[in-house]
Order: sequence, then C-alpha cells, then structure tokens
Amino acid sequence: MPWKEPSKARERIAAEKRGAIIREAARAFNRRGYHGTNLDEVAERLGITKPALYYYVKDKESLLLACHEIAIEIAMEAVARANRQGGGADERLGNVLHHYVRGLTDDLRGCVVLMEEGALGPANLRRLKRQRDVYEGALREIVRDGMAEGVFVRCDEKVAVFVILGAVNWISKWYAADGPRGSEELAGMISAQLVRGLRIGPTEGALLPDSERRGEAV
Repeated sequence: MPWKEPSKARERIAAEKRGAIIREAARAFNRRGYHGTNLDEVAERLGITKPALYYYVKDKESLLLACHEIAIEIAMEAVARANRQGGGADERLGNVLHHYVRGLTDDLRGCVVLMEEGALGPANLRRLKRQRDVYEGALREIVRDGMAEGVFVRCDEKVAVFVILGAVNWISKWYAADGPRGSEELAGMISAQLVRGLRIGPTEGALLPDSERRGEAV
C-alpha cells in the first residue's frame, strides 16, 4: 500500500495506515516475540519515522491489544458468517473454525502475540477478556446445540471450547505463510480435525485434502 494516497478520504487513509502498522507489528512480533520487538523496527520496515508511527498508535502495548482485537473481530465475523450459512451444529462449528483459521493466517499471518496476552496491562487485559468471553460463549452455544442434536458426544462445553481455542491459537507457533499448505487448505484441514474430535461416529478420511483422499500426488 503506498503510504501517501492524497486522492482518498482522510479517514480511509488513516484507517489503512493504522492497519498497515498493525500488520507490520504482527509480523515483527512473529519474528522476534513481543518483548524482543521495538517500534523502531516497525517504523523502519514501513519506511516512516517513529513520530509518524506514534500519530496512529499510542505505544507497543496498544499494538499488541490491536492484534488481539483484530483476532476477536475475525472470530465474531466467522460466527456471524457461519450462522448465515446455517446447517447443523457440526457444520456451523466447522464453518466458524474454517473462517477463523483462514482469517488469522491471511490477515495476521499467524501472529504470535495471540500467545502473549500476559504482556497486556490489567485494564487492557480485562478489556480483551470481555471481548473474548463473547466469542467463547458463541462457541459453547454451538457445542451445546450439537449435543442436543445428537451429533456431538456428551462433554463439558467449556472444556471443549478451551481445547479447540488452544489448538487454533497454537497455529501462531508453527504457521509459515510460505509453507506447503495455503491458508484455505489449512483452514479446512484444521476445522475438520477439531470438529471430528466432538462428532459422534466421525467419517473416515475427512481430514485430508480431496486430492490426498483420492490417492493423488500433491
């Protein structure tokens, strides 16, 4: 994105610039970890001065919070999209996780800060937890629906959701954008694996891409 685009509305330019800063910070956090990253590096990679960066973000912690909040936005968009698509609870859960994983790998590039929320101050941590509770509550409702429909095994839905989110958030530790699996394919495989762990009578062969299930070379 060109840093200066005077033809666009000022508000849109500001939003795009702040988004560029957040994405670059996410990549920096992924390379060095939150504590190993300084904003000088982020500004340098964007080709701007540090004062210009501070015009759009308050400090490094605000960038950390922004990365988390983008992940929550992606999650809630995934819930809304899955609800629009409808279907049984297993299908809805699969769609939520598919959209969420794809959004994380596409938009945040598996940002490692999803595992570093302890770096947030008390006020920001409380704010994040309130937002995350809404998402976790939506997932628990889907799991409860699945048990009521007889498609999911009987379980503690709170623990089940913790297991699912633990697996999804751990993607940040191993995902590589230039790896052999694209974000769409990876999202399909991971969502299938996690839904299969809850489903009664899982279908064999549901965890591999279509080409591999047919025995084709990849």
